[in-house]
Amino acid sequence: MGADINEWAAALLGFIRENTPGRNRLSPYGMSLGKVYFAQFAAPAACEKIPGIPAKTVLVTVGAKDYEPAQNAGNAGDVAAMEIAATPKVTGRKPRAAQTVNLGEAAKVVAVGRGFAEQSELAAARDLAAAIGAEVACSRPIAEFFKWMPEECYVGISGQVLKPDLYLAVGISGQAQHIFGVREAKTIVSVNKDAECPMNANADYYIVGDWKEVLPAIIKAAKG
Repeated sequence: MGADINEWAAALLGFIRENTPGRNRLSPYGMSLGKVYFAQFAAPAACEKIPGIPAKTVLVTVGAKDYEPAQNAGNAGDVAAMEIAATPKVTGRKPRAAQTVNLGEAAKVVAVGRGFAEQSELAAARDLAAAIGAEVACSRPIAEFFKWMPEECYVGISGQVLKPDLYLAVGISGQAQHIFGVREAKTIVSVNKDAECPMNANADYYIVGDWKEVLPAIIKAAKG
């Protein structure tokens, strides 16, 4: 939502905009830049040095937990009223489904992917999550294509971006858009039959094997 509003506001005001700048990648001007794919993804001081980009004002959105909350120094900003000539037109209404889980606050996450052949098999992942005190998430196909889980549960660049202490990916190949969503997890563990899959390559630890054999063993160990 913040990224959508940011783009609208930037377009109306004629400002440069940047959505989700890369954390810990600081420019010489003291602002996080991320990768500059286009001139529009840059801090004001940097923009001044790019031909044809004279903007000195940037609208920036950042993801939840990207930075520690700043201490309130008691400084109040100026509030200015603006009139927008455009009149929105309502073309329809669709109630938004109630959120069932707050993955952004979860310390542990068990995520499922296309290694699960049927929706009923997700019960094994839920059993594992219950055993270790985790929430259950998924890759994009599970939610968007198969409709086995709510769309709010899928992880990736166009879905949830998480920073849990533990991210346990089960049957997830680990495409780039998915890896983006968990790149800042403290520990990533992958369970996959394919030893060469990208998820294993990006994991801190991985188990090569059939999840139908691996998950029961982890659950048994977790229960002691």
